[in-house]
Amino acid sequence: MEHTGRYYEVLAHPLSEAKLFVCAINPKLIKDFDNDSLRKVKSDKADAVKIARYALDKWQNLKQYSVMDELRNQLKTMNRQFGFYMKHKTALKNNLIGILDQTYPGVNTYFYSPVRIDGSQKWVDFASSYWHVDCVRKMSLNAFIDHYQKWCKRKKYNFSQSKAEEIYGKAKELVPVLPKDEITKLIIRQAADQLVVL
Repeated sequence: MEHTGRYYEVLAHPLSEAKLFVCAINPKLIKDFDNDSLRKVKSDKADAVKIARYALDKWQNLKQYSVMDELRNQLKTMNRQFGFYMKHKTALKNNLIGILDQTYPGVNTYFYSPVRIDGSQKWVDFASSYWHVDCVRKMSLNAFIDHYQKWCKRKKYNFSQSKAEEIYGKAKELVPVLPKDEITKLIIRQAADQLVVL
């Protein structure tokens, strides 16, 4: 039978367990086999005949299909799920950074704290609270330092006055594209929440 995705396993598995000889072949090998005809007949019947002719011609080289043990199958599935998860997480992170570049450019580079067990990250939490550059620069330096210190205490992050001063200094130089309004705030916080929940 042709090795097409994982669809063939539904039939190959029980046939192999019934002690019948089963061989799964890459469809490209079947397609390229004995292509000396100008007519390209494509039907289930023609495909079945071609597979049978391939099996008869290559009989000595065919390998018995072996049922993958359950643990290996689970590990392969888990690996695929992990790959999907990482791809999705990277896409959500890039999406959030792309939106923040319009309200608070570079905010994702301010902190390098590792991801916590609950999935939260300092830069994401910071961007969710100070979602627009005007959230910082519209305050005085002392007011921002005080506000940032309380934020760090509430979120259980380390506070550094020099870091607060650095953040405030950078905020004065930035130019946002999106306005500081409720719609922009909603967009950013939803993007941040999606990243943390994942």
